[in-house]
Amino acid sequence: MQGADSPDRILLGVGRHPGLALAHDRAGFTLIELIIVITIMALVYSVALPQLSVKTGTEVASKLGTLAGDIRASYDMAVLNRKNYRLVFHLVSGNYWLETTDLDHVLLGDDRLNHDPTEEEEQDLQESFDEEFAEFAELAGRDVEDIEHNRTIKPTSPLLAAKERLRPAKWTKVQDREWSARSLGPLLLVQSMQCEHHKEKQTFENFEEKARAFMFFFPQGYAERCVIHVAYRKEWSIIDEKEQPYSIITDPFLGTATIETGIIDFEQQQDEDRT
Repeated sequence: MQGADSPDRILLGVGRHPGLALAHDRAGFTLIELIIVITIMALVYSVALPQLSVKTGTEVASKLGTLAGDIRASYDMAVLNRKNYRLVFHLVSGNYWLETTDLDHVLLGDDRLNHDPTEEEEQDLQESFDEEFAEFAELAGRDVEDIEHNRTIKPTSPLLAAKERLRPAKWTKVQDREWSARSLGPLLLVQSMQCEHHKEKQTFENFEEKARAFMFFFPQGYAERCVIHVAYRKEWSIIDEKEQPYSIITDPFLGTATIETGIIDFEQQQDEDRT
């Protein structure tokens, strides 16, 4: 019989009754096939959704909003505590933290830096200062033993008295519940950054793994003018060029930060501030 070898029934793999072939053709999928399709779709979406939320801006908006809030909080702390503060950004990792110093005369000055020092370079600067100042201490004279009053009289001079004021600022991390950890990562990094005390744009490509950049806050109510460029991370130190970067721009007198899409240069922002 021709029905037994019907091409339709062989292709669809149905039973012996010809009518079942037509019913299967109208249904499209069996129950088992539908379950398989739904399971595969669920697995695909479970992997894609976390990335989709980042690409559509939800997580990015949260990270950038937190950074803008931290800039304002640093400004407020400097004014309220009457101390100097700085935000330190580790460019490649996207980590940043707040530091302060007891030195009350931190100035931006006219001599702009090619790059902000690493932690090791700042430590070397402190050690060099102590070594050089030891020469001035020797010139001031030796200790004098006052036998009558059983005491040692140290040599004095205006220079020795001003030692701690002349010392380069020692910065320490602010460690409390609010500032325990900060990060733009793992999907974002600081592509580049330029503030008033920088001679040129600070980029992690130029200064590699240890690259840091500072933003200063002063008790007189001034946040250093800065432009920070934040980009998507493709790999640890590789920028995802397909994604649009962001610019965080500070208002020095209000201590606030605005977030713009795209790269806005520091000089361009200065020109806009003047107009």
